Amino acid sequence: MSASEFVSETAFAAALPLLEAVGDSVCLLDRARRIVWVNTSGARAAMAFGVVASDIVGLPFESALPFASDPRLVAVIDRAIAGESVDASSSIEMSIPGSGRRARVRVVVMPDVIAVIARERTDDGTVQRMQTEHEARYRTLFDAVPLPLVVIERGTGTVLSTNRAMNNAFALHGPLIGRHGSLLFNTECLSLLSRAPEEGRRVRVSQGVCPLLRGDGTVLEAEVESFTLDFGGREAVLATIRDVTEERKAEAERALLRAAVARINDLIVITSATPDPDGALPIVFVNEAFERHTGWHRNEVLGLPGSILDGPGTDATLIARVHEHLRRGETVRAEVLQYTREGREYWAELVVVPVYDSAGVHTHWVSVHRDVSDRKQLEEQLFQSQKMEAVGRLAGGIAHDFNNVLTAISGFSELLLEELPAGGEPHEEVLQIKAAAARATALTRQLLAFSRKQILRPRLVDVGALVRNVARLLERAVTEEVVIRMSVAEVTSPVLADAVQLEQVLLNLAVNASEAMPEGGSLTIEVSDIALGESYAHRHHGVQPGHYVCLTVSDTGIGMDRATRERIWEPFFTTKGGGTGLGLSTVYGIVRQSGGHVWVYSEPGTGTTFRIYLPVATSDVPEDAMEHAPSPALGGTETILVVEDEALVRNVTRAMLARRGYTVLVASDGDHAQRIASEHYGVIDLLLTDVVMPRANGRRVAERLRMMRPGLRVVYMSGYTEDAIVHHGVLEAGIVLLEKPFTEADLARTIRAVLDAPLIVD
Repeated sequence: MSASEFVSETAFAAALPLLEAVGDSVCLLDRARRIVWVNTSGARAAMAFGVVASDIVGLPFESALPFASDPRLVAVIDRAIAGESVDASSSIEMSIPGSGRRARVRVVVMPDVIAVIARERTDDGTVQRMQTEHEARYRTLFDAVPLPLVVIERGTGTVLSTNRAMNNAFALHGPLIGRHGSLLFNTECLSLLSRAPEEGRRVRVSQGVCPLLRGDGTVLEAEVESFTLDFGGREAVLATIRDVTEERKAEAERALLRAAVARINDLIVITSATPDPDGALPIVFVNEAFERHTGWHRNEVLGLPGSILDGPGTDATLIARVHEHLRRGETVRAEVLQYTREGREYWAELVVVPVYDSAGVHTHWVSVHRDVSDRKQLEEQLFQSQKMEAVGRLAGGIAHDFNNVLTAISGFSELLLEELPAGGEPHEEVLQIKAAAARATALTRQLLAFSRKQILRPRLVDVGALVRNVARLLERAVTEEVVIRMSVAEVTSPVLADAVQLEQVLLNLAVNASEAMPEGGSLTIEVSDIALGESYAHRHHGVQPGHYVCLTVSDTGIGMDRATRERIWEPFFTTKGGGTGLGLSTVYGIVRQSGGHVWVYSEPGTGTTFRIYLPVATSDVPEDAMEHAPSPALGGTETILVVEDEALVRNVTRAMLARRGYTVLVASDGDHAQRIASEHYGVIDLLLTDVVMPRANGRRVAERLRMMRPGLRVVYMSGYTEDAIVHHGVLEAGIVLLEKPFTEADLARTIRAVLDAPLIVD
């Protein structure tokens, strides 16, 4: 039978509530001296000795409790079990071993059980000893608290007590007890500590933070919480102090970092270093710049892979290399084409670095994305400009050589035609040769326009008026399905340009636009004044801030992809089945040689827009050296010195002039010309010299010969502009130029006009 069953079935069970209510410790034993029940007071008393009451029920009395083996007590219990009379006089006063405490114990016989009742006895010495022990325990606990504690009298502000942590933290102040709290707290904190909350209520002061002055003069920031208490009859406050100086410094640093990350214009993305089940690195943080730039909200991207910024144009091979470097734990730098949420592409300069925790474990990747689209655009523009410059030099050089050849072909054809009877087969064949030379001449003119080596004859041009004047011509140049719309400002600033060449630009763009709209569409031409600022100039290579006239030609055609846009200015590049591929090359050359800029904006399916910016004229119009009426194609008897390094041109020019009656001297270069001029005893009326020659250009040849023969008239011939006689393609004042390839009539008129003009001697 268990102890609980024994208790419930015995006659004394009804007395248990009474035994439970008494303040004494009660322990019931059966006839075998085994413990069968302990009341609550007894259980508390047992706990003082580290004994749990439930653990001793069922055990022999002598082995369960520290005082149970006292012989006097054992003898009384034995008499009670034997049925002998046990009265109140049989109570025993004893010391409880190991506690320094005393108790009076008596034994009471009850039905079926023996009750052992103990009442603790204290005398003045014991009370004093217990109080001392209690205070020592309190002091030990008070000092063991790791937070600084201080007790301050509310009325006077005097420090009444401190713990060890408080003394250590403020040791340089010396003893704190008995001194005023202002030694530690400022006036505001002391005032808050002195407020009178309800008894036992905790109050946090100064929003939880107070500055405290250490003994070494430094100030710490502390969270201070206070409790009111009665401290030996004195109304006091117990304050707990938690040093949060480093914590607040760290929080300030974190706040500064958060503010800096929020304000920085670069995109910051932090991803976990641990791949998700799909092998992707999930995003755990993005800054505000990421939201502004990409259109993604941070709540939408958290948990998504960093590849959400990749798109159709992103280089997959480059991304694979980046991931390979990341797997090796290396810092990565790369330029990647990325995309916003709406699909707008931009170039990002990407820097990815690993982040390690305090244990050296790689936990995250931090990537900084800087939008370098403007820089990439400028680099592409610079590359395109350099490429066009190189191609232009090549095209100009080819055109120069071709012009020499074409001058000979055209010139000798003319000479042959005058010798052959009209209508005959030889005459017709030579006509075909001359026609072919004319077609080749047109091509070289376009190459010269592209390479910016043609001769300009600029005038002040009203671009708006020019567009209105060529409207009829444009209508004939496009198909009937194309609708032309114009938006031309009433008044636009004048530009310094060659009007004929600007018309050619407009015509070429209109024809191209028409061919891009085979099913019809809209061609819009706009002209307006515009000011280009520093920001625009920064994004467009070679552009200077200032005032321009903007000519815009837009169509609703098929548009162009990036690869096509990058090549449209190249000579002979075409996407059409026929054509020379020189139309847009000519546009580019004319605009650039006129001091302007041309930009194209196009996407497949969205049409194309060309914007041409021509600088507003700021100088006077240069004077034309040939303003007078052209002279008839006559000859003469004067002596002309021809200087030309190309034998074919030299020979055909001599033949043309000789047929007109002139005396012709020929030289292959400047040194040869100088020897002829010094050895010839007669008059030399005119020098006809090529501009581009080895060793000495035509300008230097003319200067040398004029020193020998003052008043010598000069005509330059060239199919290629050169700094010797032009400035940005514009002839210098007083210069007469015969452009190659020329006809016999062109040569005769030019020579005659210069010989008949009044002589001006410098």
